[in-house]
Amino acid sequence: MKDLKKRHLEVCYYLLEHNFPVSLSKISKELGYSVNTLKKDLPLIESLLQEKNIKLIKKPRVGIIVKADLKDIECFKKELKEKIGIIHDKNERFVKTALIFLFSNEPPTIEKLSEMLEVSSVSAYNYVKKVKEYLQKFGIILRGYSRRGYYLLGEEEKIREIAIDLILSYYYNDWLKLWEEILGNNINILRDLLIDLDIKKLISILERVEEIYKFKLDDMYFVKLLLRFVVALQRIRMGKIIKEKVKLSLNREFKEEVKKIVLEIKKELGIDIPESEYSYLFYSISMFIRYGNYDVDFNNIMNILLNSLDRHLLDNLYENYHLLETLAYHLLRSIQKVRSGAKIENPLLELIKETYADEFNVGRYIIGQVNKKFSIELDENEVGYVTLYINILKEND
Repeated sequence: MKDLKKRHLEVCYYLLEHNFPVSLSKISKELGYSVNTLKKDLPLIESLLQEKNIKLIKKPRVGIIVKADLKDIECFKKELKEKIGIIHDKNERFVKTALIFLFSNEPPTIEKLSEMLEVSSVSAYNYVKKVKEYLQKFGIILRGYSRRGYYLLGEEEKIREIAIDLILSYYYNDWLKLWEEILGNNINILRDLLIDLDIKKLISILERVEEIYKFKLDDMYFVKLLLRFVVALQRIRMGKIIKEKVKLSLNREFKEEVKKIVLEIKKELGIDIPESEYSYLFYSISMFIRYGNYDVDFNNIMNILLNSLDRHLLDNLYENYHLLETLAYHLLRSIQKVRSGAKIENPLLELIKETYADEFNVGRYIIGQVNKKFSIELDENEVGYVTLYINILKEND
């Protein structure tokens, strides 16, 4: 196809990897392309998918998702991997150059870079220029000193996020390939940079964290959580510490649990972690619990609402999306309350049933679908609350 670029292949592969709707903002964050660029690319991406018998479904204000036979999806994924691989070699040295600056204990010189990249000094210098321009976009300064090497200057949390993004970009967000290399103890892009970090022991520690907090991440989110810890621990070993605590409220019980995790990392991996890092590490865990479970549940509820409400309400909803989103989050909180043993009460239930009979029937259907999807038992008290949201939507029509 004419004018086909690397990002088009990446977006296609990303969509084939997800079996739930993903927003353009989420794709933008994970692949590093602007939302406006993605919007312009959508027609071409849709045509590319159609050629492979894969349909691109757009759910307004929710996201996009692909639909096709599993065989067609797997065949196209294989083809995309081969095409992406052609571009991959050109990108590898750039990523590796950037990661050398991010992970090296000693400031690398041009001579050292030339040796590690297996290129001439001139080529190494050209890669340094590209990396410097790339880092400047994120407010990170790469400063070189004659015979002393290159130093990074910038916010530590931002540097860690850049490192994570670079590693994922090296694999073109193919987390499964990264996972396979981790299990095989053969992480190509990090082989020369993480010599002393026992990643398999770290996996065991994080699996015990799952047991402590009684959650189970799917493989993709577990790999991303692992990568976040790998980057943080390597930077801590280099003495690059987050000095100011992240503003995260940790009660005494959680603080003790975090200390246990930190002590285990020290015992198993020999890495001392200062207390200023506790909140950052705990936030990393809590963030992925939310991403791994909460976001998927949110999308499921949004799908229920989109498939249950009248079409004319949905047309108007495009301009009033926040109401639908608020209702979805309300339902998520109600599910969590009931699962924790709390009882939902609605003192206005009888008045709502009498005043908004038609809307109440729609609300009852929605709650029925939610109960079925989440194996929960929300009753008429919750139907009453949903009815009020539906009435607001009708009044805005």
